Amino acid sequence: MDKKQRTQIIITTGLIVVFVIAWANAFKAMRAQSKNKSPAQSTVPSAGVLETHIDEIQNQAPVVAQKKAADTDNYDTLEWKRCPFSGVILSDEASMADLRLNGIIWDEERPQVLINNEPYVTGEHVGRYTIVGIFKNKVVLSDGEKEFELLLF
Repeated sequence: MDKKQRTQIIITTGLIVVFVIAWANAFKAMRAQSKNKSPAQSTVPSAGVLETHIDEIQNQAPVVAQKKAADTDNYDTLEWKRCPFSGVILSDEASMADLRLNGIIWDEERPQVLINNEPYVTGEHVGRYTIVGIFKNKVVLSDGEKEFELLLF
Protein backbone atom coordinates (compact mmCIF):
# COMPACT_ATOMS: atom_id res chain seq x y z
CA MET A 1 0.00 0.00 0.00
CA ASP A 2 1.39 3.38 -0.94
CA LYS A 3 1.30 6.54 1.15
CA LYS A 4 -1.78 8.04 -0.60
CA GLN A 5 -3.96 4.98 -0.01
CA ARG A 6 -2.87 4.75 3.64
CA THR A 7 -3.76 8.43 4.15
CA GLN A 8 -7.19 7.91 2.57
CA ILE A 9 -7.90 4.92 4.82
CA ILE A 10 -6.87 6.84 7.95
CA ILE A 11 -9.04 9.85 7.04
CA THR A 12 -12.01 7.65 6.17
CA THR A 13 -11.69 5.72 9.44
CA GLY A 14 -11.50 8.98 11.41
CA LEU A 15 -14.63 10.33 9.70
CA ILE A 16 -16.51 7.11 10.42
CA VAL A 17 -15.56 7.35 14.11
CA VAL A 18 -16.73 10.98 14.27
CA PHE A 19 -20.03 10.02 12.58
CA VAL A 20 -20.66 7.15 15.01
CA ILE A 21 -19.93 9.37 18.04
CA ALA A 22 -22.27 12.10 16.76
CA TRP A 23 -25.01 9.56 16.07
CA ALA A 24 -24.62 8.00 19.54
CA ASN A 25 -24.82 11.44 21.23
CA ALA A 26 -27.97 12.31 19.30
CA PHE A 27 -29.52 8.99 20.26
CA LYS A 28 -28.65 9.55 23.94
CA ALA A 29 -30.22 13.03 23.84
CA MET A 30 -33.44 11.65 22.33
CA ARG A 31 -33.57 8.92 24.94
CA ALA A 32 -32.99 11.44 27.76
CA GLN A 33 -35.80 13.63 26.42
CA SER A 34 -38.25 10.76 26.38
CA LYS A 35 -37.29 9.72 29.96
CA ASN A 36 -37.75 13.29 31.27
CA LYS A 37 -41.42 13.33 30.30
CA SER A 38 -43.50 11.98 33.10
CA PRO A 39 -46.94 10.45 32.58
CA ALA A 40 -48.42 13.38 34.52
CA GLN A 41 -47.20 15.76 31.81
CA SER A 42 -49.76 14.92 29.21
CA THR A 43 -49.61 16.59 25.81
CA VAL A 44 -53.39 16.29 25.39
CA PRO A 45 -55.03 19.69 25.94
CA SER A 46 -58.10 20.12 28.10
CA ALA A 47 -61.58 20.39 26.58
CA GLY A 48 -61.79 24.15 27.21
CA VAL A 49 -58.56 24.78 25.33
CA LEU A 50 -59.77 22.65 22.43
CA GLU A 51 -63.03 24.58 22.17
CA THR A 52 -61.11 27.87 22.07
CA HIS A 53 -58.86 26.61 19.28
CA ILE A 54 -61.81 25.29 17.28
CA ASP A 55 -63.58 28.67 17.55
CA GLU A 56 -60.43 30.49 16.36
CA ILE A 57 -60.05 28.16 13.39
CA GLN A 58 -63.70 28.50 12.39
CA ASN A 59 -63.46 32.30 12.53
CA GLN A 60 -60.38 32.28 10.28
CA ALA A 61 -61.71 29.77 7.73
CA PRO A 62 -63.91 32.19 5.69
CA VAL A 63 -61.03 34.66 5.33
CA VAL A 64 -58.69 31.97 4.05
CA ALA A 65 -61.34 30.66 1.64
CA GLN A 66 -61.93 34.18 0.28
CA LYS A 67 -58.20 34.73 -0.26
CA LYS A 68 -57.86 31.41 -2.10
CA ALA A 69 -60.87 32.20 -4.29
CA ALA A 70 -59.41 35.62 -5.16
CA ASP A 71 -56.06 34.05 -6.05
CA THR A 72 -57.59 31.44 -8.35
CA ASP A 73 -59.65 34.08 -10.20
CA ASN A 74 -56.39 35.59 -11.51
CA TYR A 75 -55.27 32.31 -13.08
CA ASP A 76 -57.74 32.63 -15.93
CA THR A 77 -56.17 35.89 -17.11
CA LEU A 78 -52.59 34.61 -17.09
CA GLU A 79 -51.06 33.38 -20.32
CA TRP A 80 -48.14 31.10 -20.92
CA LYS A 81 -45.40 32.85 -22.88
CA ARG A 82 -43.30 29.72 -23.33
CA CYS A 83 -43.95 26.01 -22.91
CA PRO A 84 -42.14 24.96 -19.71
CA PHE A 85 -41.27 21.56 -21.16
CA SER A 86 -40.19 22.19 -24.73
CA GLY A 87 -39.31 25.89 -24.64
CA VAL A 88 -41.56 26.64 -27.62
CA ILE A 89 -42.91 30.20 -27.56
CA LEU A 90 -46.69 30.13 -27.20
CA SER A 91 -47.37 33.86 -27.40
CA ASP A 92 -48.82 35.36 -30.58
CA GLU A 93 -46.50 38.31 -30.23
CA ALA A 94 -43.10 38.04 -31.85
CA SER A 95 -40.14 37.62 -29.56
CA MET A 96 -36.58 38.63 -30.34
CA ALA A 97 -35.75 35.02 -31.22
CA ASP A 98 -38.52 35.01 -33.84
CA LEU A 99 -37.39 38.21 -35.57
CA ARG A 100 -35.15 37.80 -38.58
CA LEU A 101 -33.70 40.79 -40.39
CA ASN A 102 -33.92 39.88 -44.07
CA GLY A 103 -32.81 43.17 -45.56
CA ILE A 104 -32.61 46.93 -45.40
CA ILE A 105 -33.82 49.20 -48.20
CA TRP A 106 -31.72 52.26 -47.58
CA ASP A 107 -33.06 55.68 -48.49
CA GLU A 108 -31.98 58.90 -46.74
CA GLU A 109 -35.56 60.16 -46.47
CA ARG A 110 -37.50 56.97 -45.84
CA PRO A 111 -35.48 53.82 -45.09
CA GLN A 112 -37.35 50.53 -44.96
CA VAL A 113 -36.53 47.22 -43.40
CA LEU A 114 -37.57 43.65 -44.16
CA ILE A 115 -38.20 41.70 -40.95
CA ASN A 116 -39.50 38.16 -41.46
CA ASN A 117 -39.99 39.11 -45.16
CA GLU A 118 -42.41 41.94 -44.25
CA PRO A 119 -41.59 45.62 -45.01
CA TYR A 120 -41.59 48.13 -42.12
CA VAL A 121 -40.62 51.77 -41.59
CA THR A 122 -39.53 53.67 -38.50
CA GLY A 123 -42.30 53.88 -35.89
CA GLU A 124 -44.16 50.73 -36.95
CA HIS A 125 -44.67 47.78 -34.63
CA VAL A 126 -43.34 44.26 -35.09
CA GLY A 127 -45.21 42.22 -32.49
CA ARG A 128 -44.57 43.96 -29.18
CA TYR A 129 -41.52 45.84 -30.47
CA THR A 130 -41.43 49.29 -32.05
CA ILE A 131 -38.91 50.14 -34.76
CA VAL A 132 -36.92 53.06 -33.31
CA GLY A 133 -34.30 53.48 -36.00
CA ILE A 134 -33.16 52.03 -39.32
CA PHE A 135 -29.50 52.29 -40.25
CA LYS A 136 -27.42 50.98 -43.15
CA ASN A 137 -26.39 47.79 -41.31
CA LYS A 138 -28.77 47.47 -38.37
CA VAL A 139 -32.27 48.09 -37.03
CA VAL A 140 -32.97 49.30 -33.48
CA LEU A 141 -36.13 47.95 -31.81
CA SER A 142 -37.64 48.87 -28.44
CA ASP A 143 -40.10 47.11 -26.16
CA GLY A 144 -40.70 50.29 -24.14
CA GLU A 145 -38.04 49.46 -21.56
CA LYS A 146 -34.99 48.24 -23.47
CA GLU A 147 -33.63 48.73 -26.94
CA PHE A 148 -32.40 45.84 -29.09
CA GLU A 149 -30.42 45.73 -32.31
CA LEU A 150 -30.87 43.42 -35.26
CA LEU A 151 -27.71 43.34 -37.34
CA LEU A 152 -27.65 42.72 -41.07
CA PHE A 153 -25.22 39.98 -42.04
